[in-house]
Amino acid sequence: MKPVDNEPALIIKTDEGDINLVIADIHLGFEESLEEKGVNLPSQTSKLIAKAIKLIQKNKANRLIILGDLKHQVPGMSKRELNEVITFLEAIKDMHTEILFIPGNHDGGLPDVIEEMGLAKVCDSRGIMLRTIGGRVIGLTHGHAWPSDEVISNADVLIVGHTHPVVELVDTLGYRYLEPVWVKVRVNQDVLKDKYYDNVDAVKLKCVIVEPHFNTFLSGNIINRPDVMRPLLGPLLESDAIMIEEAEIFLLDGTYLGTLRNIRLFASRSSSLQE
Repeated sequence: MKPVDNEPALIIKTDEGDINLVIADIHLGFEESLEEKGVNLPSQTSKLIAKAIKLIQKNKANRLIILGDLKHQVPGMSKRELNEVITFLEAIKDMHTEILFIPGNHDGGLPDVIEEMGLAKVCDSRGIMLRTIGGRVIGLTHGHAWPSDEVISNADVLIVGHTHPVVELVDTLGYRYLEPVWVKVRVNQDVLKDKYYDNVDAVKLKCVIVEPHFNTFLSGNIINRPDVMRPLLGPLLESDAIMIEEAEIFLLDGTYLGTLRNIRLFASRSSSLQE
């Protein structure tokens, strides 16, 4: 299992010989919400398709796993949004690539349509598992709901989306910009079992990896700003079973920025110096 260099995507090679490309938070049809605010942006679906196809081909993946929020609108789904989803999934299917879809909180009404049209295999929203060549069990879910008992008690690592993690950086001229990041955070197994999963025999889960959003046209959750009270989102990541202050933060090129505690402290000090 490894992140794709400089991309918000992950490759997982399984013991069955499959090469899985994992992406999260595509939010097809997001342009409609911008139009409602007076911002006109042409459909970006073709660019997102091209990006996904390029990654599939480059990494020789035979399966695409989508970790939720394939579409954007909540609640409901417009005709235009549905057409964007169909266009995206059909383009991937035309490559003879299997698609697994784990629904997220933006995907209401979509699983039934996808299954009826045979566009993808719809999976349990509380998570699925893969076994790597090295024998590690990887759990995958969107992150807006608690993972299943089976995932918690069998997976070594859990991959989630949902948060859209970014850091705010400032250059020497004072220009601020956002960079998507990976987040790796350890789990307190005793707390997780005693307070949230007391019905399982044992908690195997050791850490959670938060994947950045695939659609980079979207805004993100600025995790290094001290005034952001919920740096990580979802019931598991917002619970006291997560060692959030010690979460490790990485840029897409693999650069380690430090722990969440330290980068928030640094941002706070930098802000004070500029006042």
